[in-house]
Amino acid sequence: MAPKVLILMSTYNGGERIRRQIQSIINQKGIETHLLIRDDGSDSETVRLLQHVSNIWNERITCIYGTNIGWKRSFMELLFLSNDNFDYYGFSDQDDLWFENKISFCIHKMNDDNYDGVKLSHCNCLSVNEMLERRKEQEPRRPYPSCHKAAIATEYFQGCGMLWNKDAMKLIKLYHPQNLSLAHDYWVGLVCYLFGKVYFLESPQFFHIRYDNNSSEDGNVLRGRIQRIKLFISKSNPYMNPAKDLLRGYHDYLTEEDYKFCSILANYKVNYKYRVILFLDCKFKRPSKAASLLLKCAILSGRY
Repeated sequence: MAPKVLILMSTYNGGERIRRQIQSIINQKGIETHLLIRDDGSDSETVRLLQHVSNIWNERITCIYGTNIGWKRSFMELLFLSNDNFDYYGFSDQDDLWFENKISFCIHKMNDDNYDGVKLSHCNCLSVNEMLERRKEQEPRRPYPSCHKAAIATEYFQGCGMLWNKDAMKLIKLYHPQNLSLAHDYWVGLVCYLFGKVYFLESPQFFHIRYDNNSSEDGNVLRGRIQRIKLFISKSNPYMNPAKDLLRGYHDYLTEEDYKFCSILANYKVNYKYRVILFLDCKFKRPSKAASLLLKCAILSGRY
């Protein structure tokens, strides 16, 4: 029997772009794909399109029409609206285009290992423009963080390239994070990495299409760094701090070392000694020296 896979998609004013992506998900080879779509308060054109495609594939597509809460919260809500009747789960952007074996290759990568427990597979992509022409700037994914501290410091896992198993989903749904700034893919990737095993496909498995009005800075290093600097200057937090949520939701799963580190990270604002400890910790870093320096400046300023 083919594995059953549920793909979680949040939509917002995507219009016709959504149709092609849904088609590429429905047509995945060797599996039975289903979609749970939450519309984040889109225009009438997008709503009509979603109603149309859900009528065509009424047994495989479920649509929820909500108010606009932003893509981070919309995707996070989808995690906790999903049911447990599937073998694997994944995220999808509304306007990419998946290769036909994307999901099956991710499943095979996980199944090549006899490990029994929480598993997450992720893959590379090709960054293209809306004409599907390769962009000059590519951002190859790193297979794994260098350590747990680096995983907390950096968004290593790209939502649209991720797939995780049922054991992982059970663990993820044990706790709904309270920090509304946490992105869905960062949180899911972090939980799976800290408490399970992560697998990586080097070969690209989908087109990641960049439009001028993409909601996130994913795939654009310069835009992402500029946005962080702007947030830092405006005295906002340019990074996601998951420490309090990890301590609240997964204290029984954390190693002694990770528990101690999360406790420091959760309380660094009220203890300047903790700020110095984090600033000097060479394992708590981002992939480049410039990015790590900005992170450490945010720590010293109490804006992490």
